Amino acid sequence: MASLNIAVLGSPCDHEAGLLGESVPPQTKIFINNITVATFGTPAAPDLICYDPDNEDPRHCAPAAITGSDKVFINNIGVHRQAGLRECGAVTIADGLNPKVFAG
Repeated sequence: MASLNIAVLGSPCDHEAGLLGESVPPQTKIFINNITVATFGTPAAPDLICYDPDNEDPRHCAPAAITGSDKVFINNIGVHRQAGLRECGAVTIADGLNPKVFAG
């Protein structure tokens, strides 16, 4: 199994924008490079599809992380990782923000 970068607050998604942790994060005690680690349920800012006048899916306007590791936990909540899913179907891009920390 390949290791995946752990997502941190500020990780974007493939729908562009949608930075994780734009509101109160679910945990604030575990850090990578002084940035809070994201977990299942971490809220995110709206992605760019939210601002499309033809968008009819409100999940793009509050696309929280809906996946977490089944092996790496913080307070019994799985850490959110590279390519983790968001409520709107977007995937998290965790590359580059924490190049030395990975989770199985």
